[in-house]
Formats: sequence, structure tokens, C-alpha cells
Amino acid sequence: MRIVGMIIVIMVTVSCGTLSSVLGGGAADTDPTTTEIISGLKEALKVGSEHAVNGLSQAGGFSSSEQYKILLPPEAQPIMDNITVIPGGQQLVDEVLSRMNASAEYATEKAGPIFVHAITNMSISDALAVLKGSDTAATDYLQRTTGEALKEAFKADIDRALQTPLIAHISTETAWNRVVSAYNTVAQSVVGSLRGMQPLDGQLSDYILDKALSAIFSEVAANEQKIRADPFVYGSALIEKVFSYAKQ
Repeated sequence: MRIVGMIIVIMVTVSCGTLSSVLGGGAADTDPTTTEIISGLKEALKVGSEHAVNGLSQAGGFSSSEQYKILLPPEAQPIMDNITVIPGGQQLVDEVLSRMNASAEYATEKAGPIFVHAITNMSISDALAVLKGSDTAATDYLQRTTGEALKEAFKADIDRALQTPLIAHISTETAWNRVVSAYNTVAQSVVGSLRGMQPLDGQLSDYILDKALSAIFSEVAANEQKIRADPFVYGSALIEKVFSYAKQ
């Protein structure tokens, strides 16, 4: 009878251990639990997005970056092609470029809370899929799930930034209108007609929005790749445990 009791105890113990392995994410002590996987992924995404936002939102984050500096939109190329016949043309363009990039830097700072909200709502199935995904799977998840909601929320900040006097009490929108007005004045003159210049009516908001969001997600992806390559790069034991496990 005693032997039978011992067998039952052993069977129950093995069954509980197996169940714990399934629910906890692994039997080994070094394997992260499901809870740790979710927490680790969320922490990694928060770290990556914070670094992206902090880096791009500081002064020069866009304007001093060879990779992310925002130039005039393609439809404004006629301005550059005819810059020499526009009174003060180059100075006007330089002012617009400076303010465009300052606007992106200003608006990018507001992206942080939006990212945090999206990351907080990550589900268990999403977390597990991201863990097993590509080296930008977490970034892809963030970009996919924020989608139009992020763009809509961010656009309000871009619009506000374009209308806010950022440099010498002049807004980006005002500076842009000045250069377009100067160009159109020439385009509608005899000189402009002879050069085949056509009046412009370009808008900056959507263009800067796309450039800013593209830069943010590119930086988030770069940070994710850095974490996957070196899980302890930001000194987090939890991130290291989760992503080291994912590399196995």
C-alpha cells in the first residue's frame, strides 16, 4: 500500500512538472516563463522606442542626420531648378528646410505615449509570434498595430508644429508660404513664362508626417536588431533572458 502511494505521488509530481513546463514556457530554470517573455518583449519595445524618440526629438535629430534630414518634397523641385531667379531664393529655402526639420523634431517628442499605449496592449499570442519572428518582428508589430491611429494622432502634432513659431518667431508654414509665394511670383511673370515655370500649391503636412514616422520606425528597428544581436546591450537582465532564449 505504501508503494502504491509513492507511485501516485511520483505520477502527480511529474504531471504538475509537465503542466508547469507548458504554462511557464519551459522546464529548465534558465527558460523564461510566458509572463517573462511578454514583459521582456514589452520592455525591449519600450527601450527601443524611447531611444528612437529621444534621439530624433532632440535639436538636430533630423537636421543634423545624414540619414533622416528632411529635404524639400519632390513636387518642390521646380523651386530648386529655378532658385537663381527667385529673389532671396536660397535663403528662403534654407529657412524652410531648417523649420521643416525642427517641426519633425518637435512632433516626434509626442510619439512616446502613443508607442507606450500600443506596447502595453500586446497580447500573449503577439508576444510569442514576435519572439520567434524576424530581427524586426517587434518593430513590424508596433508599426502594424498602431497603423492609422498613430498617423492620425501624430498628424495633429505635425500640423501644430508647422503652425508654431519655432525659429525667430516664424513658423514652418509661414516660411514655406513665403518661398512658394516668391516662386509663384516669378512663375507668373514674363521670365517665368519663358522658363516654363508652373505655379505651385504644395502642402508640407503629410510629407513631413511620412518622413517623421519612417525615421522613427527605422530607429526602432535598428534598436531591436541591436537588442537581438546583444540582448544585454541596455543592461536589462530580463531582456537578456528573453532574447537569449529566443536565439537558442
